[in-house]
Amino acid sequence: MQHGKAALGAKLIKQFDAGYFYGVIVFPSIFYFFGAIWTQVESVPMGQVFFENEKLSTAIRANKKGFTLTQQSDLNLPEITSSSVITVDDKFYSPTMAKSTTKTRPFCVLYDDGDVEWLKPVDTNKAVRFHTQTGLMQEVNNNEDLFDILGLTLAADLDAVRSVYCNVRREIHPDIFWHSAAATAFQKLGEAWEQWRASRNPSQGSPAPVQSPARSEPSSHQQANARSARADDRATEGAQAQAPPPAEDNLFGHYIHSLNPSDPAHGWTHALEFLSSKELAGELFELRDFSVSTLTVLDHKLHTAFRNCLHKVLLLASKFEDSIRARDTLRHLAHMLPTLILSHGKKVAMSRAKAFLKGAWKSLWNKCRSQGVTRQEKLAQAPQTATTRSTKQVDVLAQKYARAGNLSKASETICSTLKPALKPDTLDKLKAKNPQDSTDFDSRHWPTTEEMDIMRRDNDWQKTEVK
Repeated sequence: MQHGKAALGAKLIKQFDAGYFYGVIVFPSIFYFFGAIWTQVESVPMGQVFFENEKLSTAIRANKKGFTLTQQSDLNLPEITSSSVITVDDKFYSPTMAKSTTKTRPFCVLYDDGDVEWLKPVDTNKAVRFHTQTGLMQEVNNNEDLFDILGLTLAADLDAVRSVYCNVRREIHPDIFWHSAAATAFQKLGEAWEQWRASRNPSQGSPAPVQSPARSEPSSHQQANARSARADDRATEGAQAQAPPPAEDNLFGHYIHSLNPSDPAHGWTHALEFLSSKELAGELFELRDFSVSTLTVLDHKLHTAFRNCLHKVLLLASKFEDSIRARDTLRHLAHMLPTLILSHGKKVAMSRAKAFLKGAWKSLWNKCRSQGVTRQEKLAQAPQTATTRSTKQVDVLAQKYARAGNLSKASETICSTLKPALKPDTLDKLKAKNPQDSTDFDSRHWPTTEEMDIMRRDNDWQKTEVK
């Protein structure tokens, strides 16, 4: 069974106000009949019929409140109706009406306390995956040896160990598994992996591997596999050189290192490294220096492609709730998507969107920056000069104002003989006419990165972001 996939018989954990409850996915049809579920009622209205049944009382005391048709027949209950009530330890319980599944909530979950709930597929998948992640975290916390943590034998080769390790590492990553003990288990798993890797290469100065007392001596077949695995280390060094672990100064380093090669997000590895380098170098906002025009009217196909890009970026940003700097960097990227994708015209916007989804962020970024620099150089060499509108331009502009209901502006456009001022010294004249204080801030008064992180964690800051 795949992690996080809802299927019949799958176990799950769901959080309620009273805490975490374990459950299992069952056939919904076993609870379709009346009396399959018994629930506690606070008060008993007039007209209720009380009865006694020792088997049912014993089951309710054991927190079993859901029964199949066969189990109910074994209880030897009298004929029950919606007015039937049984008293157990001074509490009242009555049968519920028959329940049925729906298209939106197809999964029937029976919890350990006897409660039954119908869930949506997305909620069921999350609960099943949370159960798997919790089990993996417990295995990490309860064991010290890497093979005990991963559930492997000594005969496992390097590829098998690495594959299982990457899967467990990805599942309990703190950015994916939101549990208070996830960070500790994630660190412990990494230490166990490094210790095992060092024990396989004693020539590098690491201590020799120590056999656990509970393990038996490896057989000749296991020793042969171990020698074969050591011989394969040199071959795997070339593959590791092609995909080295991310640098420590990478904002997305831990997330990238936890990705499985088959994960769709693995194609954004180089893109995230590029985005991190821009943020760390203070060049994240450099595209704002260029004034570009973007498309405002999109056809259905282009609108869908742009929406997919925006959705994936925001979805990725939501995984970095604990890393505020990485989250804000991705949110700024979402703000820059119109510049990266929609500033090249309709003919190339679709190809830009496809390139963005493939992770070609660096190429798109450099092209936008190159076009902005080229445009600034052209304006510097041939600055625009003021020219009087032609008769046709005046007519078109006046009709535009009139259709918008701005008749006074339309009349002014037709009757005015003023010439717009657009000379190299126009801006200096306006500044001299309207003096203002300097907008250059003293960098000594700017908050540090640590102070900004503390400020972003403040409740007032988070309330402002929600608004």
